Amino acid sequence: MNTALARRLLPLAPLALLVACGTESPELPSAPGPSISAHHASGVGAESQDSTLSFAPAASTILYSLSVNPAALKIKQGAKHQTTVTITRAGFPKAVTLSLGNAPAGVTGVFNPAANITGTSSTLTVRVGSGVTPGVYNLTVRGTAWLLVFPVNRSTQLTLTVVRGVE
Repeated sequence: MNTALARRLLPLAPLALLVACGTESPELPSAPGPSISAHHASGVGAESQDSTLSFAPAASTILYSLSVNPAALKIKQGAKHQTTVTITRAGFPKAVTLSLGNAPAGVTGVFNPAANITGTSSTLTVRVGSGVTPGVYNLTVRGTAWLLVFPVNRSTQLTLTVVRGVE
């Protein structure tokens, strides 16, 4: 590894500088962020070596996690219910933006607050339209934060059971 190059690049990635020389390190995330590759030799006639610098948080880094309570909602057609989304931070100060995924047509989720959350919780109101087919749906509450230019995504499951409304 060219130490002069590494010293110049280190201030650009204070979050994590993952260095792999010739082989992929088990600490690298499954979808690494931007990287710089270099081919170098330590001196005249020296054996050359390829190095890759990847700038991304390690996959095992917990920065924050999400949970919902209650994690299962039973809502009648045409009604709404609330749940609390908790953001557990491991010293991670960045704002988190929440969204709801895998919702069937007619089911909406509104977070309060939804964006730039620097605290530890948000209230999610789930509304079920009157035309939603009764059944069980596995929804995903997603959080996205940014660490420099890298998204830090987390998610947790929310089970929604839709039952017939009053006829």
